[in-house]
Amino acid sequence: DFTVQIQGRADPLTGFAMTLSALSSGSGQTLAFFTSVPVEGKIRLEGSISGPLSSPVIDSAVSAGPVTVRKILLNDIQGGVEYRDKKIKRASVRIRQQSSRYIFEGMADFHDAEPAYTGRLQVLQSDVVSIVALFYKPIPITMKAKGVLSFLGSGSNYSGSGYLTFDAGTAYGESFTRGMVTAALTTGKI
Repeated sequence: DFTVQIQGRADPLTGFAMTLSALSSGSGQTLAFFTSVPVEGKIRLEGSISGPLSSPVIDSAVSAGPVTVRKILLNDIQGGVEYRDKKIKRASVRIRQQSSRYIFEGMADFHDAEPAYTGRLQVLQSDVVSIVALFYKPIPITMKAKGVLSFLGSGSNYSGSGYLTFDAGTAYGESFTRGMVTAALTTGKI
């Protein structure tokens, strides 16, 4: 479910000078090894590998879609990804999920046995129930929102915080005309 094509040279004196093309599709078992969360669908990465043999740098563009993350369908993902010093950095990754729009920036650090993550999600427009389900589980809410969510930790031990402003909707059967929510997220709780 994962293919990689690399062309170029690796020289002990001058280091890497390569192009990289990678494609993950289907169940994403190989990709889940790197992300610690279930990721299914088509993900393409195109870029370059440079730097010394002992510490390569991968600079690439990523495109995906449709892709499912934690059972949430994302229609389109576009952005930049860099690997340097055992860290993956994602910069201005634009995510579209039906009418929802997000911009994600974050990092995954692979120095320890379990990867550590930090991230910031700018919510341009969201149907809220999907974004909550990405980090927690589906809850009975119907609303459109915008705001910012931040998180850090590992796949098994994480925390986060954020705020959302929203217009008319319902939450747990109660109607409202507009509002603001601040939230704190810890492992398994919101």
